[in-house]
Amino acid sequence: MLVDINLLPKKEHKASSSFSIALIFLFLLALVFIGVFVQVRVNETSLNKVNQQIQSVQQLNAAIQTKITDQASSDSPKGLQEAVTWAETSTPDTVRLLRSLIALLPEQGFIQSLNYNGEGIVGVKVEFESAREAAYFLSSLQHSKWVDTASILTVEAVREASNSNEIMPTYYSEFEIHFKREYFTEASQKVGGNES
Repeated sequence: MLVDINLLPKKEHKASSSFSIALIFLFLLALVFIGVFVQVRVNETSLNKVNQQIQSVQQLNAAIQTKITDQASSDSPKGLQEAVTWAETSTPDTVRLLRSLIALLPEQGFIQSLNYNGEGIVGVKVEFESAREAAYFLSSLQHSKWVDTASILTVEAVREASNSNEIMPTYYSEFEIHFKREYFTEASQKVGGNES
């Protein structure tokens, strides 16, 4: 029987440890490649979406530009002249309206403010010496040909001291007047209308 005795220590296999290190390195490298690939795909997708949005905005811009050019070509001087004519004939003459209001005021009545909303409604704040004058003015408004409806909104008495130490009240009244616009347009001016 033959016995083989080897007294030299067994060599450790360096190949297996370097193989495992190489395998880990390859695994990490594969993860990096996968991450880069996924990131590239995400960037391509977002880039495609942005390009689609740019194209849709450009198409919308082109449509708006054509619409603007069509409108610009359709707004000929004739169309503009028609618009001016309409505005002149349908907009009431505020000077005639003021004259009509002043004609109805009593001798000591003063217009403090006037608000016109453009739809045939006027808000007027008037100063009077007595509440009776405010009632008279309202009655005059209601019986005028050019007034549809008139109403008094507020009456406020303000006391002011005079030189003789007597307190004289002043009345401020607010009125809302719905007037007939046709009495104050350019067409009725040519005919000539009565102020009252």
